[in-house]
Amino acid sequence: MKYTDLHCDTPYELFVRGEKLRKASTDVDLEKLSIFERYVQLAAYCAPEGIGNDEAYALFFKVISYFKSEVLANDCRICKSSHDLCSAVSEGRRAFVLTLEDARITDGNISRLDTIYNEGVRVITPLWGGLTCIGGSHEATEGLTEFGKELLSRSFELGMIVDISHASEHSANDILDIAEGSGGHVMASHSCAYSINPHSRNLRDPQLSRLAELGGIVGVNLYPPHLTGNTASLSDAVHHILHFVNIAGEDAVALGCDFDGMGIYTDGGENVSSIPSLHREMRSSGMSSSLCEKVLFQNAYDFLTRSL
Repeated sequence: MKYTDLHCDTPYELFVRGEKLRKASTDVDLEKLSIFERYVQLAAYCAPEGIGNDEAYALFFKVISYFKSEVLANDCRICKSSHDLCSAVSEGRRAFVLTLEDARITDGNISRLDTIYNEGVRVITPLWGGLTCIGGSHEATEGLTEFGKELLSRSFELGMIVDISHASEHSANDILDIAEGSGGHVMASHSCAYSINPHSRNLRDPQLSRLAELGGIVGVNLYPPHLTGNTASLSDAVHHILHFVNIAGEDAVALGCDFDGMGIYTDGGENVSSIPSLHREMRSSGMSSSLCEKVLFQNAYDFLTRSL
């Protein structure tokens, strides 16, 4: 089985627990990944709540250094380009792409973005919560600040993929405008459907349509409050997948489960070893084997190979 996932928070969780990538109490570790023939993971550093921007920026380097050392010690690959990714997958090596979630750690200093890029980060989720130097997140109505627009323009100049997950409706539209003007690559790495469950974190149909028109992709997450607003099952996740397929087409939908970033779990979707169960639920819903393969691996892999 092949699997590509557009979002997890494993780097920080491994660091704070002092555990090893080979075998850990985290939702993602190499032992749990043994079921996959090919595996690609976007792995995020998200600044913990309650610490300032400067402290969060300093912590970024510690977390990323720890995660890189674990990846390299286990003959996996940090991928910074399409070539890196294709080589890793063809060799059967576990492939990781580093992501920054919540760019508030740049703290109004554009040079920090270049430093973050030089550390190997190739995907940026500019917003996470509240109002920051970047702009309004999903709880807010505000769009990007002037600095936020500058940071996004620079991200696209560097060739980074920009993620609209966690953005307010206004901020997401601002990001899509900048992407359209610059030819930059955009996605929603871990978002569910607002039409099914009107949670502020969920993606609205017009935004998904525009994202798809720009060559982007959406990854459905498994966080119960986003799926249903309450408890959830894997069939609820399939409901969101099928809705997105109906809106954006078979080639624009993937998974971004948010493992190690949820705290509460969909029944049957407790960690990455649950993906075969999700696959079975997808097939039971009537999804074809080819569509399942696209959602589980190929769509996200193709998007990354043309965008990195």
